[in-house]
Amino acid sequence: PYAEVVGVEGEPGDLTVTVCHKPRYVRVDLCNDCGLCAQVCPVERPDRYEGDLDRHKAIYQPPTRAIPAAYVIDMDYCTRCGKCVAVCPTAAIDLGMEECQSEVNVGAVILSPGFEPFDARLKGEYGFGYYDNVLTSIQFERMISLSGSTGAAIVRPSDGRTPRRVAFIQCVGSRDESIGRGYCSSVCCMYTAKQVAVAKRLQPDLDVTVFFMDIRAHGKDFDEYFDAVESLPGVTYRRCMASSIHQSQQTRNLQLAYVAEDGGLQEEDFDLVVLSVGFAPPLGFQQLGQALGVELNQYGFCVTDTFAPSESSRPGILVGGAFREPKDIPGTVVE
Repeated sequence: PYAEVVGVEGEPGDLTVTVCHKPRYVRVDLCNDCGLCAQVCPVERPDRYEGDLDRHKAIYQPPTRAIPAAYVIDMDYCTRCGKCVAVCPTAAIDLGMEECQSEVNVGAVILSPGFEPFDARLKGEYGFGYYDNVLTSIQFERMISLSGSTGAAIVRPSDGRTPRRVAFIQCVGSRDESIGRGYCSSVCCMYTAKQVAVAKRLQPDLDVTVFFMDIRAHGKDFDEYFDAVESLPGVTYRRCMASSIHQSQQTRNLQLAYVAEDGGLQEEDFDLVVLSVGFAPPLGFQQLGQALGVELNQYGFCVTDTFAPSESSRPGILVGGAFREPKDIPGTVVE
């Protein structure tokens, strides 16, 4: 955990993997997860797991079920004030910890690093990062989660009010050659349908409009699930792509412009807009793929043979999950 592979040498069955261990600044063998350090830490940082909708301390506990269950310090925010060192009952905090390397001898390597959500700021016409009430689907996922920062309450970041009209825009960062994302991210249609269903369960009077190009519900029983969501009262699926979003300075409501199916330009007001972002390869894996000698495609995903989908171009290095191509959790588990 908290380490990166920086090199692989040898032949299949006898590979030497060089691993770089990043400094946590907290000794895992001594940390008892008491949380006293975070209580006295004077510095806050954006909580990336919550989509930056919440904040936590510079010394923080990773998300629930993370391994190991020990605190870690973000040195981009830490001021080295020493308050956490003074209060730690087990002397687990070491502000002088440095990165180190180790070597592991293995028979094979499996690359399964996951994916990186599309940076919605690259679609500037939607105003993400500029308009308060434009969220990504990752942020909305945490908002409707009981373990999220709002405790499953749907609220507008601008004023904390409960929204009445919510729009979802699909294919943000997918099937878009203008930004180098010419592929379908595979799961966005269904995770949007799930988020709509959960949002309606949490707030039955919510009015939801989903702007989409096509629905790709290709998993087992996915089409039946989608049909059930589409038929919910107050849910409208509209086949078109939203062209732009503008925010009212007075109400902070969002005016969404789109071309209707009859070719006419339409505008609608919403309290909240959710951008259903697609997938990209993890940051940094372009360089790692080159260092490991595995072939990557034009988008940065690992190239595999059609009839050997788990094998990379380098013998002994296998691939699983969304690093080969975007896929959902069941497909990843099967691989």
